Amino acid sequence: MVVLVDTNVIIDFLATREPFYQAASQVMEKCSTGELQGYVAFHTIPNLWYI
Repeated sequence: MVVLVDTNVIIDFLATREPFYQAASQVMEKCSTGELQGYVAFHTIPNLWYI
């Protein structure tokens, strides 16, 4: 399955923001194991750098 990973999901995962960390962690884990094929929008990386 192909998914577009939102910037907020990445921030939730990196910053361990509750109550969303568990769901973000599951998405990241599935992307890393190849169960999901995760993509980010072109503006996600600059937004993360800015934040």
